[in-house]
Amino acid sequence: MKKIFILSFLIMINANCYYSLQKTPDTVTGATIVTLDIWHKAIEGNLYNYLTRYTKKITNGKSEPTRIFLQFYNYYYEPKLEENAIIQVDNVNFNVKLTDAVANKVGRNDMLSGTIILTPQIEQATMNCKSFLIRVSVANKNTTLKPNDKKLVAYQ
Repeated sequence: MKKIFILSFLIMINANCYYSLQKTPDTVTGATIVTLDIWHKAIEGNLYNYLTRYTKKITNGKSEPTRIFLQFYNYYYEPKLEENAIIQVDNVNFNVKLTDAVANKVGRNDMLSGTIILTPQIEQATMNCKSFLIRVSVANKNTTLKPNDKKLVAYQ
């Protein structure tokens, strides 16, 4: 029985079903911060996604734009992520800017990270989408990320 449980757990991890959703009150500003941490599969490119964190701050019923923090293992010691990125929602491309792009060390790992802020138009498009991709570049090489369907539903 124990072997079946461990095998089921490993299959679930390999199916990329993991995500973490947290709702945290900010007692200073009275806001609520909703954070969704999910791993995205790289369907193209050399970067390996360490973390994709979606954050939305809601104050008095009004929400700020969703921020997507991306973090990758930097196995190839690239300088940093490029500023231009693309979000594709149901085959519609949205050009976005990647801000706060840095290369740094987290523990023993070299990492690349940056943040994308979604426009209201992109957020509206994602509400009932069937497909969602994020494309970033480093040193003129593209990496495209895709959440699995369960993670996409969690975001929506």
